[in-house]
Amino acid sequence: MGRTTRRSASSPRRLPVCGIPIRDLGHLSLRLGALLLAGLIMQGCSLKQPNPSKQSFLLEPVRAGEARADSSPVQLRIRNLQVAGPFEGKGFVYRTSELGYKADFYNEFLTAPRTLIAGQLQMWLSASKVFQNVLPPGSSIEATHALDGNVTALYGDFRDVASPKAVLAIEFFLTREQAASGGIIFHQSYRQEVTIENRAAETLAKGWGRALGQILTSLEQDLAAHTK
Repeated sequence: MGRTTRRSASSPRRLPVCGIPIRDLGHLSLRLGALLLAGLIMQGCSLKQPNPSKQSFLLEPVRAGEARADSSPVQLRIRNLQVAGPFEGKGFVYRTSELGYKADFYNEFLTAPRTLIAGQLQMWLSASKVFQNVLPPGSSIEATHALDGNVTALYGDFRDVASPKAVLAIEFFLTREQAASGGIIFHQSYRQEVTIENRAAETLAKGWGRALGQILTSLEQDLAAHTK
């Protein structure tokens, strides 16, 4: 009779799978898992968008025409310039609806609007030749007149998508410092809404520059008439 060969139940035969010994399948699974995980991580990194960088802008008004040839003996001090609370920060502000405003974290003024506008105001009036001197705040030189201002609006009006505007409004007060009463001799509010080509931050900054130039041109003419 033929001999019958029996295999122990505790030692099952290990057959290869797709030519790969069973003992190597565990290592292969770990390698495939690691490769799959690395691929997912790389794909996630490639899909992640970089954070936009901040951009900073100045206000640069441009004078149209030449300065006056003569000047008065007035010593004018730029005493104080305030900016209304909603617009005093460096970030650009956009008006999106009748009561809706939005601040921009990534587009901003290089320094606080109060500092920027006060500096441009002093340089503009100094170049105007209307006054003998235009003194900064804190100057020890005695002044005959003082100018105070309050910025009441500084925003991009984006309510009309087809016609965005750069809006700037400033209220000015002129007083005579050497008068006993020190009362106001001139008070005027100026507002400019400059239509801009698009809603880009740089375009808006240029629009504010044009608006400030128009306001300062009108202010210069009014101060010359009230300090003769």
